[in-house]
Amino acid sequence: VVFVQLNLQPLLNVIQSSALAWVSALAAALREQAFGEAEQLQGRINAWGALLKQEPSDLTILKSVLQAIADIRAASLDVELTYRSVQERFRVLAQYRSVQVPAAQVAAVQALPEQWTALQTDAEEMDHS
Repeated sequence: VVFVQLNLQPLLNVIQSSALAWVSALAAALREQAFGEAEQLQGRINAWGALLKQEPSDLTILKSVLQAIADIRAASLDVELTYRSVQERFRVLAQYRSVQVPAAQVAAVQALPEQWTALQTDAEEMDHS
């Protein structure tokens, strides 16, 4: 009886390094896309906040403030779905030890719900005043 012994360790090492490279590439793409959405959402929140802070001294500014309030109300579901989706993607990224996510990005994403709630409260207060 003849036996053949195969050393498959080099093949396993190549497969493992390839898999880690794929995970890193996919994680980088996921992080980039998710943080891009978070930045867009942050921009929308900031723009609406700036509109709400305007002093309605004339009819044009009053119209823009009222339109901002209406836009905030109309976008509520969309904004909440967006920030929850972004948070979920960052949660998935945090599960992989080989993926590094900058702490500033994580903090920015975690702050979105609080910023959105504050904007909604400001819009309601402005609407009632």
